[in-house]
Amino acid sequence: ACRILGVSVRTIQRWRLEKDEYPATLDELIEAGYLKELPIDPYSDKSLIYKKTRDNFLLYSIGRNFKDYGGKVFEEDGDVKKWGARGKREGGDAVFWPVPKLK
Repeated sequence: ACRILGVSVRTIQRWRLEKDEYPATLDELIEAGYLKELPIDPYSDKSLIYKKTRDNFLLYSIGRNFKDYGGKVFEEDGDVKKWGARGKREGGDAVFWPVPKLK
């Protein structure tokens, strides 16, 4: 999964360098030949969630509890939880970009 995610983030960044903006959707990467297939979220069996923002983008997985928190990072006690980790409480997604910062 990490290899696929790395390729996805690098591919989105490459698009940005070449076109001076981020793609509106991940499907644009397929249509333009940048990717062969979309990265799949193992918790939803759908594509990872991509949202273009004003100056950046958000790429995340809904995580093991199957709930979408809109790209809110899953953290506990000031520590960002790894993709698929269990926590003492619910609440958050596995965010791959932008890279979450520890407190």
